[in-house]
Amino acid sequence: MISSTLESNSNLPLPTSRKHSHTRSITFSGYERTDGLWDIDGHLQDSKPNILKVQERTWQAGDFIHDMWIRLTLNNDLFIIDIATTMIKHPLMDCKEAIPPMRSLIGIQIGKGWRNKVNEHIGGSDGCTHLRELLQGIATAAYQTIPSAMHFNESLNLQRPHFIGTCKAWDESGSAVLTYYPSFYKPKKI
Repeated sequence: MISSTLESNSNLPLPTSRKHSHTRSITFSGYERTDGLWDIDGHLQDSKPNILKVQERTWQAGDFIHDMWIRLTLNNDLFIIDIATTMIKHPLMDCKEAIPPMRSLIGIQIGKGWRNKVNEHIGGSDGCTHLRELLQGIATAAYQTIPSAMHFNESLNLQRPHFIGTCKAWDESGSAVLTYYPSFYKPKKI
């Protein structure tokens, strides 16, 4: 059965006939706080379109198997000032034991080596694979929120933005860099 959502809301080609078996929704939101800090909220939800039984538990179609939130509070330099984590829905009793170790991330800076830092603190059985996955996306959302807000402020446009050279759109010889950050533009070598 082809998903009508895909047919009406996507520019992807129509798929081969198929049956929907899982939905994972992940959202991130960035907020500038009145105290000069930043909050990045991440939310992950998993559900199945059919009844699911794991051990003695049963989820009805559409019930959330995972429903988890993380909020990182960061400063302008992307250091974690605070972290809040909650698991509204989780499949196993021991899942919530992964929440307290999340606080060990306080004081760490998001940046180069972030994935390794996360794994050092809450990797393997010290943490939760779903929370670690959420943290990877939160890092990207933090970069979209904090440095972007600071770098698009012309008075702070003195340092090379971290995102130049990280993708096609921000190629240092591309039109976006020439337009928005001409002092960091490098013409292509011929």
